[in-house]
Parts: sequence; C-alpha cells; structure tokens
Amino acid sequence: MSIVLEGKIRETRGKGGARQVRREAGLPAVIYGLDGNLSLQVPSKKFHKLIKDKGKNILIDLEIEGDSKKQRKVMVKEYQTHPLEDDWLHVDFLELDMNKKNHSACSRHTHRSFSRRETRWTSQSCGP
Repeated sequence: MSIVLEGKIRETRGKGGARQVRREAGLPAVIYGLDGNLSLQVPSKKFHKLIKDKGKNILIDLEIEGDSKKQRKVMVKEYQTHPLEDDWLHVDFLELDMNKKNHSACSRHTHRSFSRRETRWTSQSCGP
C-alpha cells in the first residue's frame, strides 16, 4: 500500500515565511531532490498523524501542487520539533531514485531489563 501526502510549493522563505505557513496550519518543508532543492509546505495535522501511525522511516509518495513532477518518492531525512509542545516545526525530505539501491540507518530500541534500554542501529534498504 502506497502512502500519499499532498503538498504545495512555498513561495515565501525564511523565518517569516515559515511562521506564516504554521499559522495557516501547514508545516514548512524542504525536499533535497535529485534535480535540486524545493521549498514546500505540507498539511501539519495529516503529516503528524501519518508519522504517529506509520513511524518516521517510511517511503512517502509526495504529490506537490504546481510541481513539474507528478509524484516524488521521499523519506524523512531530518525534522525539528518544538521543545515544549508536541508540535513539528520543520521537516526535510530526501528524494529517492527507485532505480538505485538506497540505504538508511534506523534505530531499534530494545529493553533487556527494567532499568536498561539499548539502542541498536540497523540498516534498511529499498530499491532494486
């Protein structure tokens, strides 16, 4: 099953533009793409629900209004959250070429005893 998220190109940049996007219930974002970088905004509530339900290490089909490509296959590269509230401030996406092998590291938490928590890094691959 494909996970689809809609977005639109963001005309304003910088701190003032990002604040304006957040006031309009959007989430400022950047795609580090194969052909260059692109500033956009995605719906904050829908993105928050998607990450809460599916996790951060997922492939997303991003449909961007006003973009030359119909759909981009991306994954979350980095994100910023508010230090006190359960709110996202910004997200960076990495565009993937599905004709090449892609690697990413993800953490897996294991609990061995009541007071000890271990983090192990595993490798995740997608592509041919």
